[in-house]
Amino acid sequence: MEKMSHKDLLLFKRKLEVMEQELLSEIKELTTKHYNERTSEELEAVSNSLANEMLFLELRKKQEVLKQVKFALLRIKKGVYGICTKTGNQISLKRLHVNPTALCDI
Repeated sequence: MEKMSHKDLLLFKRKLEVMEQELLSEIKELTTKHYNERTSEELEAVSNSLANEMLFLELRKKQEVLKQVKFALLRIKKGVYGICTKTGNQISLKRLHVNPTALCDI
């Protein structure tokens, strides 16, 4: 298996930082757009609506991915990025390119 170089690590770090900024922006946009376009009466009327439920689920999903990205960045900082949390073996670069937040190799 190909060992991760310093250049690879920097590439993944940058990719994760871009993902983090995009997710933060998307979360902010979703929440701001949704609540700025409604009056207080409308907010009350739709508080239990399907639209709010879908927005909530989308926000939760993005927040979960953001959490995974931040954890991957922390693992880079600690020097353990790319190491399987279960086996201690290196995660393949191919897998990390597909999913830079991967914790384990398949």
